[in-house]
Amino acid sequence: MRGGVGLFFHSWVRVEARGLEHIPREGPFILAANHSSHLDSAAVLTAVAPAIREAGRRVYIAGAADYFFNNRVKSWVFGSLCDTIPVDRNADGMEGLRRCAQTLASGQGLLLFPEGTRSLTGEIQPFKLGVAVLALEAKSPIVPVHIENTYDLLPKGRVLVRPGVVRVTFGRPVPMGDISEHGDFSSRYQAYQQLTSTAQRAVESLGKPGASRAAS
Repeated sequence: MRGGVGLFFHSWVRVEARGLEHIPREGPFILAANHSSHLDSAAVLTAVAPAIREAGRRVYIAGAADYFFNNRVKSWVFGSLCDTIPVDRNADGMEGLRRCAQTLASGQGLLLFPEGTRSLTGEIQPFKLGVAVLALEAKSPIVPVHIENTYDLLPKGRVLVRPGVVRVTFGRPVPMGDISEHGDFSSRYQAYQQLTSTAQRAVESLGKPGASRAAS
């Protein structure tokens, strides 16, 4: 399935990757990316493939359970063939977060879209706290990822993909503190908020003019 995705991106949509040196060589990691198109997951997986192939690692995707797992066929395709982990965005999502944490505990990568849904305008929407909860509790670094041009090629509501170039830029891992230093709920919640804001700013900064060249 991933091979077919790679073929599509080589023949119809070209992916340019920058900053692959920021992908950790060992241990778990979270790829936190902006989200405006159904092309985003495939674009990031295509871009990151050279960095993880030699190490025999995989990157799993945290996907909306109500969209990608709402019938048996889609559940099989996305769950079995695309390494997608269902996350319930209409409830507390704890079961999905536990599955994501288990993936990170096994030393694999996780692709997460902290906005929770595709942007209708292409502009980055506020990040949700889940990315920080996972990162701090699983002690997994957050690698900010900025995806450019997927909104123009396949925005929400469009079916046909326009040919073009997608640029995926990976930034330096976001600095994190030690969650064990935050004992009470209020302190931990504040730590989650701070890391979430830091991660969003890191992704946004990668989208500024000249940022992709600086990341390479």
